[in-house]
Amino acid sequence: MGCIYLDGGLEKEGIELLKSIPTSTSALYRLGQHFYEMETPPAQAESLVYFEKGAQLNDANSLYWLGYVYHQGLCGKQPNPQKAVRLLNEAIQLGHKEAMYYLAVMYKSGDGVVASNQQAIELLNRATSEPDPCLDALFMLGSHYLNGDLGLNKNPKAALRFFNAAARLGHVDATLNAVCSDWILATHQQGIMYYSGIGTEINMEKAYYHYQNASLAVCDM
Repeated sequence: MGCIYLDGGLEKEGIELLKSIPTSTSALYRLGQHFYEMETPPAQAESLVYFEKGAQLNDANSLYWLGYVYHQGLCGKQPNPQKAVRLLNEAIQLGHKEAMYYLAVMYKSGDGVVASNQQAIELLNRATSEPDPCLDALFMLGSHYLNGDLGLNKNPKAALRFFNAAARLGHVDATLNAVCSDWILATHQQGIMYYSGIGTEINMEKAYYHYQNASLAVCDM
C-alpha cells in the first residue's frame, strides 16, 4: 500500500506506511529508491540509511544498489571499488542477475578490478541463466559471440540464440518495447542476421518482422 501511495503522489502517507514496517526489505528498498531519486544531497544521504538496513537483512537489491553506489562514488561517498566488489558478490550469492552483469562489465573493462575476460564471461553466463535472465547480459553475450571477442570464438548461431532470448524477454514485458535500448538493438540485430543469413538461413519475412519491431520501438520512445 505504501508503494501505491508513493506512485500515486501521496508522498507523506506512502513514506509513513513504508517506515511502519522496518523489517520489510521491499519497503526499505522502496524508501531508498524514493529518497535517491529526489537528487538532493540530504535525501540521497538518507537513501543510504535504508539501503544499508536492507543490506543488513540480506536484501539482494539493496546489496546490489550499494555496490553500484560505492563503485560510482554516489550519494556523497568516495569511490571504493573493493567495497563495491564485496557488496556485489554478496548480491550475486543471493542470485541477483543485474549484480552479475554489473560485475562482469567491471571485469571486462578493468574498472576497479583486475581485468579478466574469463571472469567476465563466467558472470555473463550466470546472468543469462534461467530464471529471470538479465536483458543487458543477453545482449552483451550475443554481441561478443557475434564479434568473436572477449576470448570467445566467433559463433553466429550462439549470438542469434542470445539475441532471440533478449527479444523474447522484451515481448514478455511490454514496457521494454519503448524504453529498453538493448531490446531494440537485439531486435535490430536479429533483422540483420536473418537478412544476411548469419548464424541461420536467410529469411526475409523474419528480417522484416524484426526490423519493423525495432523501428516501431524507436518511434515510441
